[in-house]
Amino acid sequence: MDLEPGTVVASRYRITHPLGRGGMGEVYAAENVRTGRKVAVKLLRADSKAKSSAVKRFEQEARAAGTINSDHVTQVFDVCEDEEHGIVIVFELLEGESLIDRLKRGGPIPLEELHPYIEQVWLGLADAHRAGIIHRDLKPSNVFLERRPDGHLRAKILDFGISKVPKEMGGETLTEMGQSLGTFSFMPPEQIGKAKTVDHRADIYACATLIYQALSGQLPYNAKNILLMVDLKTKTDPRPLSEVMGRPVDPRLEGFLSRCLARNPADRFQSALEALHAWRELRPASLPAYAGTSSAPPPTPMPPMATP
Repeated sequence: MDLEPGTVVASRYRITHPLGRGGMGEVYAAENVRTGRKVAVKLLRADSKAKSSAVKRFEQEARAAGTINSDHVTQVFDVCEDEEHGIVIVFELLEGESLIDRLKRGGPIPLEELHPYIEQVWLGLADAHRAGIIHRDLKPSNVFLERRPDGHLRAKILDFGISKVPKEMGGETLTEMGQSLGTFSFMPPEQIGKAKTVDHRADIYACATLIYQALSGQLPYNAKNILLMVDLKTKTDPRPLSEVMGRPVDPRLEGFLSRCLARNPADRFQSALEALHAWRELRPASLPAYAGTSSAPPPTPMPPMATP
């Protein structure tokens, strides 16, 4: 991480400490020197600034995230430029942990705990798709479990760095035919080598992969390398969840995952809202109707963090 605590970017955001580093960006906790508001700022990594495609993707992330109005997508407060560091994206600073950190900390998540998180992810995806944005890289590290002041948890989708933005909203075609963007384990067959042609149904596939991993601790396809993963995804159906978990699983849940993970996009749920309604049918009887938050046990105390 390049910036020292005390560095001021865009004339008004004082860096306090680093939060994380991703493929293109670095994220820091910061404070607005004018208002005192605590925020997260994301800047393009120094080794990415020379790449025009990286700069355009970073600009597109700012455009995408700032367009979506949702309680379940990280809120963008500001997008500005710094003479030395270039574009600065200013997000809300979240308290909590990412879904991947929750999995690393506690292992597979019971459906009773997971269900409200995923319900909120479907809502966030529906809001993004309504705005014309396709995430294209949904995975556990890009879902944050925000701890609210009342102690409840709220799931929020992070990182729209490789999202697909409509041209009428200023989006550019930044992928060539034959190019893949995303994380292979979570991308559907049609996204492999054809990233620029995918639609919102790719996010439905990725969300189901996320659910599968969260429940079982494993991925739908057991592959030792990317080439085998590609071959399995394009030619075979995923392993039944019951086979991976070694015990019976509600047939409705198996059917839900099977439909979301269909190789042909036409065989999946055709919208995040349709998937959401089906997911709600799987709500454990012990849970109340959706109220926008979850009362899962608190995670291990940790400092504010964000995922680039």
